[in-house]
Amino acid sequence: MTATERKLIDTFKALVAQKGIEAVSVAELTSLAGIPRQNFYKLYTDKFDLAFQIFQQDAGEAIEGIDLKTGFADASRASLEVLKRDLSFYQQVFRDHYGQNSFARQHVAFNIRTYSRLIGRTRMTPELRRLVEMWSVGTEYLARRWVLEGASKSVDWVLEMSRRAMSLELRELLLSEESNA
Repeated sequence: MTATERKLIDTFKALVAQKGIEAVSVAELTSLAGIPRQNFYKLYTDKFDLAFQIFQQDAGEAIEGIDLKTGFADASRASLEVLKRDLSFYQQVFRDHYGQNSFARQHVAFNIRTYSRLIGRTRMTPELRRLVEMWSVGTEYLARRWVLEGASKSVDWVLEMSRRAMSLELRELLLSEESNA
């Protein structure tokens, strides 16, 4: 991570905590970070992209070394722990719901890409893709509600609700190798 990215992230997190993501402008962020505005747009498309990049980086570090084929639940747990660890930031980020460039939309798209990659192109039928899309939207909603409600339920509860919402076909594809490990 560059010094510019670190300054932007630290300033962004402080601003979001102070006034919420909707009230943060890129102009204010770059001014307070002491970075030219055009440098922000070289790195991110908008403030929601920055928020999602923060999540991806933190989640990526948390799941590093976990084999997603055999540790799907471990990777999911690690991602939820990232949200819980920085709860006040993610509460602000998730409040936007499904705006034009929202964090939630990027989170759903990321989940769809991840699960599709795990399943593999050769097995991915249009029907299976729809199941992945529906489950991704559902798990994002579950994670968002959990965060907005202060992560009052345990991570295990979220994982169990997510598993229960998974179709049998997805469960076999995503969790079968895990249970055989």
